[in-house]
Amino acid sequence: MADRGGREGQQLDNYRLIRLLGQGTFGEVYLGEDIHRKTQVAVKVLHTRLTTEELHAFLNEARVFRLKHPHIVSVLDFGVERTSQTPFLVMDYAPNGTLRRRHPKGTQVPLSAVVLYVRQIAAALQYAHDENLIHRDIKPENLLIGQQGEILVSDFGIAIISPGGQTSLLGTRGVGGTPYYMAPEQWRGKPRRASDQYALGITVYEWLSGMPPFEGNIPSLALQHASTPPPSLLSRAPTILPEVEQVVLTTLAKDPKQRFGSVRAFATALEQAAQMALLDPMVPPFGVLPGQPLQPPVVNDLSGRSSQPIQVDLPLIRPLILWLVRHPMLIQRLIPSQIRHPMLALTRRLIRQLLSKPRLRIR
Repeated sequence: MADRGGREGQQLDNYRLIRLLGQGTFGEVYLGEDIHRKTQVAVKVLHTRLTTEELHAFLNEARVFRLKHPHIVSVLDFGVERTSQTPFLVMDYAPNGTLRRRHPKGTQVPLSAVVLYVRQIAAALQYAHDENLIHRDIKPENLLIGQQGEILVSDFGIAIISPGGQTSLLGTRGVGGTPYYMAPEQWRGKPRRASDQYALGITVYEWLSGMPPFEGNIPSLALQHASTPPPSLLSRAPTILPEVEQVVLTTLAKDPKQRFGSVRAFATALEQAAQMALLDPMVPPFGVLPGQPLQPPVVNDLSGRSSQPIQVDLPLIRPLILWLVRHPMLIQRLIPSQIRHPMLALTRRLIRQLLSKPRLRIR
């Protein structure tokens, strides 16, 4: 078997490995090229070697992993390197990177963006769970950004079949997963659907607070996940409402039965709790903190007059506009004209435009 990260230039069946994109718990991901179609793909070379019996099992079971969902990275092909009996998976290539790259460690993500992310991720996980598949390794590194900005869950090719179906070839090889995000039952080698919800809950906690609830070496992490309550989210992110904190902490219950009944229920509860923030004038609009940099694209004054451009993050602006449509007069009274925060300046411009065109509709 080739050294890790040393496969550039090699060819696996019809795929030439161009460069290493990243390394994970289960394998290495390379940017590849389909030598016949001349298209770019992502090739994941797994960190395992197969016996003859396991080889037949992999070829049979890999067909199961062709999940088709708008928020799941599609597995296009699979195979086994003949000389080393190393399995590999060929997936769609998402050139826009991961949510880890968009939000590096230590970054706090606005609540509105988190809600949009969770809605898409939960839809993908719910679809997989309904097919009796468990992901086992939900984390920002495995959440990709598609061509249209949509979120794509990757690495479903290494999922395991949940109780009631077969067990995949990787299902019995250790506990799997990434220690920072693993549920207590996964540390014991007994992952279930609720384990994915737990990992997504850890991810949400990290996005909102800027850090995961538990840190340390592997033995310390195992002990913390098993028996230590997570630190208060409010202590790390004071602008988060208690209702939001309660939803996140529910997903992090040590007992899987005390979490939400499904990952879809978690996403719904988070969205409902986040909507309460819209009614609280003491909470900065949609999780935007004073001084926090806003992202492109650039939006000019809606009246058409030339003005200083304001940069806004698209996940923030749409719910903001929808809220203003419902409460234009209320928000006008709540935001004094002397406040200079760029999002509030944009808010006042939107209000003026909405009041001048009462028939304006936001789809």
